[in-house]
Amino acid sequence: MGWAAVQAGLRLRLARLHGWRMSAVMLALGGLMALTMAPFFFFWLLPICLGPAFIAWQEAKTRWQAFARLWWFSFGYFVAGLYWIGIAVTSDWQTFWWFLPVPVILLPAFLAAMQAGGALIATLRPFWRHAWGGPLAFAASWLLIEWVKLWIFTGFPWNLLGYSFAFTPWLMQPASLGGVWLLSTLALLFALGPWMGGPWMGAPWMGEPEAAPGKMQGTMRETAKRTDAQRLDTAVIPATFRPAWTWLKTMRLLGPALGLAALAFNLVYSAAVLWTTDDMETLLAGQDRVALIQPNLEQGILQSPEQQRKVIERLLLLSRAAIGESERLNAAGDGAQLAAIIWPEAAVPEVLHRRPALQGYLTRDLPAETLLITGSIRLEADAKGAPLYYNSFDVLDHMGREQAYYNKRYLVPFGEYVPFKSVLDLLPSITGGFINTSKGLDDNPIKVKGLGRFLPSICYEGIVPNFHREGLKQGGKLILNLTNDGWFGLSTGPYQHFAIQRLRSVEANRPLIRVSNPGISAIFDGVGRQVAAIDLGLQSYHVSRVPRAASKMTIFSQIGNLWALMLAALLFLGARLSITDRKSSHG
Repeated sequence: MGWAAVQAGLRLRLARLHGWRMSAVMLALGGLMALTMAPFFFFWLLPICLGPAFIAWQEAKTRWQAFARLWWFSFGYFVAGLYWIGIAVTSDWQTFWWFLPVPVILLPAFLAAMQAGGALIATLRPFWRHAWGGPLAFAASWLLIEWVKLWIFTGFPWNLLGYSFAFTPWLMQPASLGGVWLLSTLALLFALGPWMGGPWMGAPWMGEPEAAPGKMQGTMRETAKRTDAQRLDTAVIPATFRPAWTWLKTMRLLGPALGLAALAFNLVYSAAVLWTTDDMETLLAGQDRVALIQPNLEQGILQSPEQQRKVIERLLLLSRAAIGESERLNAAGDGAQLAAIIWPEAAVPEVLHRRPALQGYLTRDLPAETLLITGSIRLEADAKGAPLYYNSFDVLDHMGREQAYYNKRYLVPFGEYVPFKSVLDLLPSITGGFINTSKGLDDNPIKVKGLGRFLPSICYEGIVPNFHREGLKQGGKLILNLTNDGWFGLSTGPYQHFAIQRLRSVEANRPLIRVSNPGISAIFDGVGRQVAAIDLGLQSYHVSRVPRAASKMTIFSQIGNLWALMLAALLFLGARLSITDRKSSHG
């Protein structure tokens, strides 16, 4: 039985499903596709889940039915992939129990409506029913909605399909060319390729392809189409590959070949980059060390003023152990300067820059050449004297003097600010912080002794593709992210956050240091290879050298998120060019 027969059989089976049965199947397929994300990374499920969902969408009899089917699929995907957001509500269950449906049901429903609504673009004539134009236009619309997610509220570009490859450097390197958007494009082609070029079932409201007015005219038309196709093959396909091309066309395997080619390109390009990149020993030679401090503090302890001393003492205890480890390495002949001790986001829940005595206490054990970088709160005032609170981090020297600071620029909706505050003024901030935390403005690199020019970010900012574009233009050589995933327990959320941030190092070709309260804390080089890591849920520290940074900006860093629009346009163009006869829906 050929692949075309498999496609036809699946279409027939899906055609027999109606009502709640179809909705249930789509919901299950979407939920299953969530396993392509961290920590599972079953990327091979993409054609198994998204392919049949696309067929069901393509075989819908009306646009409303197509929307409903894709909505159920997307809803299953987002519910299964984002359920962990609801765990944050349990940190103060008695106060915020009423809010639980928002992250668990309403947010996935809204994202699903975006995905299904965007796909309506692909239902326009002549794309929808075409064996090639349909899948390519569908892929373009999916990618376009992934880009739109950058701009909803402050943006929520989470679990984009490209992140299904973010578990190994051997499948991540195209991100230096086109960011996560290129990886998403490759993932879409891999998922939909096997279902391209197959038999078409048609739909009454679209109308069937028109019959030829006569046998002779029909024969002449088909002969002309075959001649045009042969001329195109001769012009485009090299003679060496023409027999294989002809065989693939005859066997209706061009689509599966395209899907495998997308995966092969990813693997081959990644291998080429890794084989031409210096080995880890070379990248680490002569570099300074940093100490990652992972206190693994429960969220209730971090938020309790009564527990503040316990928080600080645990951080200091781990820091002293890290200093001792660095001294032992130096004594053993592995001489290197300990440039910085790094604590996670909100490690010191105080307005630290206004408490010099506390600054001195925190840094009293630091060696003279070592800095302390810690998450904190910053308080400033606007032109009218009103207080402005920032989620911040401070850089202190061994005397407790502030050398630099950074205020978070990319805020979490309902966590750090309330969207549409004039309407929703009665809603408290879910994270228990200040309502409408102020937005930082400075996106310049921070330059300090030992670390050089580094690019700061806090938590949520690490999910934004090309977040550090301006900083890279100004010579930023290292990405530093402080985060606190303690809100989400030992769920899949921290693993997803970790994988997303890992890809930022590849996009920029810069080393990345990530320090998280419960984990995962890690150091990556500029191609996403892991140098050091502390696993989720551990109270620990790690002392490691920081890999040397590349000197040039990547293509993605120069072009930025415009890549998403460019790739979507190319997919739409491919869909249009694949349709040689608007009256025909056969590939």
